[in-house]
Amino acid sequence: MRFSITGLSVLLSLVATSSAETASEEMLRNIDTFARYAAFGYCDHLVDGRNINTGTKVCSGGGIPGGCGDLQDAVVVMEFPSSEGAAGYVALSNKTQQIVVSFRGSKPGRDFLSDVNTCKTRTPKFLNFMQGAVDWVARGMQDNMDKISRPIISNVVKAACSVLGGAVIDTSDPLFPICPDCQLHSGFYEAFKGLKDKMLETVKEQKAAHPDFEVVVTGYSLGAALATLGAAYLRKAGFVADMYTYGSPRVGDAKFAEFVSNQRKGKNFRITNANDPVANIPWQDAGFGHVSPEYWFPQGLAAKEMQVCSGTDNLQCSGSFPFNLHDVAGGKARMKPHVWTEYAIGFPFTGPSACPGRSGRKGNPEDSRPFSEEEVAAMRRLASEGAEE
Repeated sequence: MRFSITGLSVLLSLVATSSAETASEEMLRNIDTFARYAAFGYCDHLVDGRNINTGTKVCSGGGIPGGCGDLQDAVVVMEFPSSEGAAGYVALSNKTQQIVVSFRGSKPGRDFLSDVNTCKTRTPKFLNFMQGAVDWVARGMQDNMDKISRPIISNVVKAACSVLGGAVIDTSDPLFPICPDCQLHSGFYEAFKGLKDKMLETVKEQKAAHPDFEVVVTGYSLGAALATLGAAYLRKAGFVADMYTYGSPRVGDAKFAEFVSNQRKGKNFRITNANDPVANIPWQDAGFGHVSPEYWFPQGLAAKEMQVCSGTDNLQCSGSFPFNLHDVAGGKARMKPHVWTEYAIGFPFTGPSACPGRSGRKGNPEDSRPFSEEEVAAMRRLASEGAEE
């Protein structure tokens, strides 16, 4: 018997379950704590690999109302940048007795045009994404894009414009594939492949030195996708690892999502905020599934009211808000649910001033003109080529 992807999605959504709950103070504290670890992954100073094993503090307290909270004594014990632009660090906290692995997604805008280029050969939604982009350009795209940053836009495109499979699996690694017959987002897998060895080695060393400490893996946005792979990988290596992800895109197919959801060595906390559009890419009709359960805060995390949705392909919770290009074109107001300050309660991450040590990220992340005229022209050309094929 043959089922279409759309039919399968509808079937899975029917068996998905949801329940309304009030998040406990402990859960909210944990969500806030690991959102902060994830946000600090965007400080270059913590992930550039230049100060390995120097005890750099994760949080300095500068520019952060209320201070560092549970990150007060956390120090970086390993940094791991990669040639793919993704990065991360491992931190140790004696106060909370935790080993925390934090991932950052690909460096914003690193290969934006190559990401866009893949759209023209994908499912109809990918092609429509590019065709919509051309219309957007014609209507004065830069006016809307002045309101949101290049990192957000380019990361959305990177997540959307990729496919299941297509990557060369590292057959020399006994932990791969993570699960039999699973397929992964090709871009996320390639990024993770450059980080996994150093991550695993560091966690082994820290657990040997601190056997009673918990292992927690976290990440925001595309870093959340890498954190999903990281947690699954560490569990397969024998570690108990909890996972906290924020605004995660879909990482693999339904088999992968089901496998990670059912791993017994650690709990999954896939946190979503309101109508975060990034939580709905890549699309289900391209074969992707989500890790379960989802902890959805429809009115924002500060409201404490959440809905728990189970099922790897549920169309409830944040899944009830499909992603379209106009979500990006809508500017800052529409993309606000995905901004990291919406996930870390009362944590207005203010950029370089909040980063410890060196000044942090270079340049202005809120670039008033996110794309050059050359990039806009290339987007038009790529979309035109896709429409002709």
